[in-house]
Amino acid sequence: MRFTLSKSAVLIHLALLAVFLGSGACRASGLKSYLPLIWLALATFEMALLFPPGVKGETIQASRRRASRRMFRDPLFFLGIAGLLFITCQALNGPRAVGYDATAMVWRAGPPPLAGLPSCFDRAEAFQAFFWLLPAWTAVLAIRHGLTRRGRLRLLHVLAALSTLLAVFCLLQYAWGDEWKLWGQAVTADHYGIFAYSGFAAAFFSIMFLISGGLLITALAEDGSKWRLRMLYAAVVLNMVAAAFTLEHAALLLVAVGGLAGIVYAGVYLKHRLPQVKQLKYMAVLLLTLGGLAFLHFVAYPENALHARIKALYTGQALKSGWFGERQVLCDAAWRIFKAYPAYGTATWGFRHEVGRFLTDADWERIVSGTQHPITCFCDPRQFLCELGLVGSGMLLLAIVLLLIPVCRRIYRLMRATDASLAESRLQRIPPVAVTGLAALLGVAIMGCYDMSFRDPLVILIWFMLLALLPGVIPGPAADHATERRQKEARRWSPFSRRRQQRARHED
Repeated sequence: MRFTLSKSAVLIHLALLAVFLGSGACRASGLKSYLPLIWLALATFEMALLFPPGVKGETIQASRRRASRRMFRDPLFFLGIAGLLFITCQALNGPRAVGYDATAMVWRAGPPPLAGLPSCFDRAEAFQAFFWLLPAWTAVLAIRHGLTRRGRLRLLHVLAALSTLLAVFCLLQYAWGDEWKLWGQAVTADHYGIFAYSGFAAAFFSIMFLISGGLLITALAEDGSKWRLRMLYAAVVLNMVAAAFTLEHAALLLVAVGGLAGIVYAGVYLKHRLPQVKQLKYMAVLLLTLGGLAFLHFVAYPENALHARIKALYTGQALKSGWFGERQVLCDAAWRIFKAYPAYGTATWGFRHEVGRFLTDADWERIVSGTQHPITCFCDPRQFLCELGLVGSGMLLLAIVLLLIPVCRRIYRLMRATDASLAESRLQRIPPVAVTGLAALLGVAIMGCYDMSFRDPLVILIWFMLLALLPGVIPGPAADHATERRQKEARRWSPFSRRRQQRARHED
């Protein structure tokens, strides 16, 4: 496979976005560490407009005009600009002071500098959401208008490789138990590798475990090379182990349920696509892997923290520890804050500044947190509703709906298609990557309903990337395949090809 810069420019910049956020170089303690995201976002937009997917018989100038016209007519383009401006307005219209009213004997929030506009309690905290959503918005537009179906599949493989490296680093850090100061920054009490909170790592590795599994099933069905199969198998195992050792209940459930369902699905999908000898070979490898993990878990290290966590989950002690009641109290407080700020919310991390005014004495007694200073309600939908209000949350929900419409349309057309090249079973018409991708999106969305999975920019980026990638990996009707073939055969602009032509003319 020959590498061409013009064909891989968008892919490289999308990978750089994920690498930068996955490096752990940016932390909430300093907004300066997020500044490279602005340059990466601008460069990604530039590559998507300079090197768009071409169509056979189309010049590079026509391709650029077509790509720019489609991007600037995309509703997500204007929706993203509106969302970023909304967050910027929140950050600039502040801070609002919280003081004690001795006359009424209550705590009150002071008015914002400009009444009637979105406001915040802390400018630096409120502006963090800008750097959370900027890379996701950039990646979505670049994927929709700058990648072909083959490019989208390559991006999934790049993300699987990145997650494998992160899993190795996190597992080594967990095994050694050293409080590493990555990039010279102090680690938090519940960090996990490069992640400041183990719940962020649980969501990320759970997503990539399912995605790597879908890529592995596809590679097995296509009889891929040994190197590709081994790399994807290593990605599946390492992401599964890394997700499990976060010790998060949601990750354990998602990995267990997703893993069992994936094994059953792989058996059904590969039954008529592989010879029986290879099926027995791969089943033996799977059983050996599961046996080795079971030996390490039950025999070699029977008193490990993961064993105690699984036991607490199995016996139901996890629900009796008090954290469920605490999060219910905080969710009720977030709802009361939303009713006090229904339109624009309190801005990002405004929950921590206002929650004390909306908790009763009985509520404080139910909070079992050691700090007694809750910063989140551990429910992302209510957290976003509380901090972004109806305006910001509505724009976020509308963006998700606009990304889901092409996915649903592709699946509907695929189910109703009568093309003879498609599989007879409707379930097997959907590629494994799309099935596991939908499962990952749904699973992490459910995790966010009682955790703060979407408070990490890397998780937000990967989740929206996957949502934008899915329509391209689901096969469409014959017309779509013809368009894809024309894009593959199209000539890409290269600064060296013109020089070769001129040199050949001079030689003649």
